[in-house]
Amino acid sequence: LPLLPTTRYMINDAAIAKMKIGVTIVNVSRGAIIDTQALINGLTTGRIRAVGLDVYENEDRKFFKDFSHQTTKARMETWDPKLALLRSFHNVLITPHTAFLTYDALDAILKTTLLNAEQFLSGEELSNEVVAPPSAKEAGPEAPAPKANRPVASRMSQRILVDGIVPEVKTVAQYQGPTNPDFKIAIFSSASYVQAQMQPLVDRYPGSFFVEHGCTSSTARLCRGADAVCFFVNDDGDKGVIQILKEEGVKLILLRCAGFDRVDLQAAEEAGIKVARVPAYSPYAVAEHAVALTCALNRHMCTAYNRVAESNYTLSGLVGMDLNGKTCGILGTGKIGQIAAKIFKGFGMDVICYDVFKNDVITKELGCRYAELDEVLAASDVLSLHVPLLPQTTHMINEEAIQKMKPGVLLINVSRGALVDTPALIDGLVTGKIGGLGMDVYEYEKDIFFKNFSNMDYSERLTGFDHDFMCLRSMPNVILTPHIAFLTEEALDAICTTTVKNANEFVEAKELSNEVRAKQ
Repeated sequence: LPLLPTTRYMINDAAIAKMKIGVTIVNVSRGAIIDTQALINGLTTGRIRAVGLDVYENEDRKFFKDFSHQTTKARMETWDPKLALLRSFHNVLITPHTAFLTYDALDAILKTTLLNAEQFLSGEELSNEVVAPPSAKEAGPEAPAPKANRPVASRMSQRILVDGIVPEVKTVAQYQGPTNPDFKIAIFSSASYVQAQMQPLVDRYPGSFFVEHGCTSSTARLCRGADAVCFFVNDDGDKGVIQILKEEGVKLILLRCAGFDRVDLQAAEEAGIKVARVPAYSPYAVAEHAVALTCALNRHMCTAYNRVAESNYTLSGLVGMDLNGKTCGILGTGKIGQIAAKIFKGFGMDVICYDVFKNDVITKELGCRYAELDEVLAASDVLSLHVPLLPQTTHMINEEAIQKMKPGVLLINVSRGALVDTPALIDGLVTGKIGGLGMDVYEYEKDIFFKNFSNMDYSERLTGFDHDFMCLRSMPNVILTPHIAFLTEEALDAICTTTVKNANEFVEAKELSNEVRAKQ
């Protein structure tokens, strides 16, 4: 919306009280459309779940300036308590009026400015002239004066209730069906979020228990007493672990993920241990994360966020590109790839795809097209990987493939880390062939992801130090997330539901709908 007398402070206490609890508010228009104090109240009570702002009510005193090198006294002269409070919320993302900042937009600004100047110099009518608004009488009621700064809460822990709103807290539904205390499941890699979401499995099989450690050859015996184990994506299921599980009497491996490359299926079959997986949980979650990484990379979101935190509101170095009109390459057109293609096409991108197995969803429903791998590599401004990890796809993005890519390509991987040859990837980033990297997976992530190194001493942190990963982390045009593409409430619910179903089928001696077996 434009900022008019009728739209000033249209998002106020009254409007926020009418919103759905847990709403996310995004403003890339004009700051004064929102009453900042009302926004703070909504965040404090939980009525507003998250806020994304590229504009701010009093931004003229802050944006496009760099305060990071100033003295404390100088910085305090322009200190804005409301902006400071908004910045302190973990669920608020502020960028310094960069929504317009793409090369395409800057080119358009230059061309239009030259046109305006040429028309003036030649005495022509100005196509883009702005004139004084109508008289106050014609314009209607006078706009309300900007509100004076109201005091903000001095303590962040203070809870201010507006209209009696209580923040909504998601709870896990209690299992209501029959229970079986005789069948026990050891659930490995059980972080706190896992224990909350997998509670229905424990309710169904009350003898089950959580194991916080990941499964390795040194921790596998923690399953003792269990009839089945439940593994996550980086738990080891190699031949040595399978032997330990057999000795402990385990008859079933329940994978709460789609991938099964870390389980030795041949060894499991020889040990009489069945394996069942969750073939799909939320393909939308993974596809949406690929798009989120693309946007964050292209628009320098991490850099912009960090600059604001350092009181630097300048724009140099934050120029991105319009995705509209650019080309997006999709490698792998299963369900996740199809959804990603649909979203990227919604940006106005030309989407071209590569897959050994073609499907009609891409061509007939979405109106995209298939091409040979080399063409996709050469044409793509954004390249998103959605293929499974197989012997023939391991390191499919290698030095040779990178050399065929369009210079400056944004490479996105939310599939499997070993699809990419990491040293070749680093070389591509250093030379500029790859303009940016968004990665939710890593080839050697099992030694890094799902662990907390921040409370370790130096000797512990340097054990198994990964030079390539640290090199990637240090690059300004790389965004790494710790295998969270799947991590939505909907996906976790689906994983639990399917895992319970897999366990039920095994206990009831039914055919396993989601069994995976060694290839004959």
